[in-house]
Amino acid sequence: ADDSNSNRRKQKRKLVLSARHQFADPKSDILSWLNIFGAYQCYRSEAEKRQFCRQYFIRYKNISECHSLLMQLQQIMHRVHDDDDQGEQELKLKLKLEQQPPSNVQQILLRQIIASGLVDQIARRWPEGNIPDDEDWHRSKQNYLVLRKAYQCLSCPRAPVFIHPSSYIFSRAMVNTRGDDTHDTSARPEFVVYYALHKSETTPLTSDAAAAAPVHKRTYMHCVTAIEPHWLLKIAPHLCLTSEPLTTPSPYYDEVADCVKCHVEVRFGPFQWQLPMQSVKIKHDKLRYQWFARLLVNGTIYSELKQIQPYLQHRTNSITDHKYAAITNEAVVRMVDTLQQHQIDSKQALRIMLNSKPDFLLAELKLWIYHSKHYLLKKIWPPTKHCALNK
Repeated sequence: ADDSNSNRRKQKRKLVLSARHQFADPKSDILSWLNIFGAYQCYRSEAEKRQFCRQYFIRYKNISECHSLLMQLQQIMHRVHDDDDQGEQELKLKLKLEQQPPSNVQQILLRQIIASGLVDQIARRWPEGNIPDDEDWHRSKQNYLVLRKAYQCLSCPRAPVFIHPSSYIFSRAMVNTRGDDTHDTSARPEFVVYYALHKSETTPLTSDAAAAAPVHKRTYMHCVTAIEPHWLLKIAPHLCLTSEPLTTPSPYYDEVADCVKCHVEVRFGPFQWQLPMQSVKIKHDKLRYQWFARLLVNGTIYSELKQIQPYLQHRTNSITDHKYAAITNEAVVRMVDTLQQHQIDSKQALRIMLNSKPDFLLAELKLWIYHSKHYLLKKIWPPTKHCALNK
């Protein structure tokens, strides 16, 4: 009887997943429900909405409550807008969901929002070679294969948790090989967030089944959303620890952010989970000004300075040499000290200074090239005048 009930549940689950397949988002159960809700909103009449729920095995009461909640939020937004005096410019709020599902960019933004709301309910793939505390996991070699499907969460790091079979992420990891359903571990996301943990239990088959205590089988994650591990530093910087700036790869100038960035190692959470190496703005003041000076002199900040590269009498990497050149070389010391004194660590800050003082840094740059080539430097400095001519 238990086997037949289990088979019926599996068949019903497959039937429901098959019916909702067109709305499935392979990276988020919550976005899958959002797609279903968007399709539900397209129907106007009550009869059409009920027929939609029957066709896709959706509880009409639950989804109608979601619709009511949307209307309440819309009323609150209009009420807030009405209290805000905008004068003659009246902002018209349109909170109606579009019929089309979210675009790829919108899906990424929504997954980041979900991750920020569930930042304390994050799980990662079960670390290879890590054995749970439960003695049952040591009794069978098959459990080592089961752990390949498991995740480690923050709330119970020594006990494996699993994605529930009803999840669209779980169904994505199922591939059909040789007519059998097997779990493709490579398709599983490395990091996920979940809404709730549920424990499954079973009653052992004994002569006194009524008195037998239920046995815990597995812990499942429900409403799972796949996230990228490099999001965590931006979403939850208070839970991350970063290393000192790495020498390899070298720091670089980010033109979009207009700052000098370095690569750091990142660890997340109370158990120091290793995250991918990431680039961040250099926080150390002295080091930030040193690298900005180096990238300025070698022509990275302003390409006009590449014309003087053949005539440099000092190596630009000596600017970030903490042992000797940064202390003894006058060209290095004056360049870095001038930038730090005026707090110039970005192209925008340098441009503002050059607009008011066109000869700013000219004397410091002359120390870097041979005296016979100073005339060339005067032609290209300040570089902002060339940018204005090109515009």
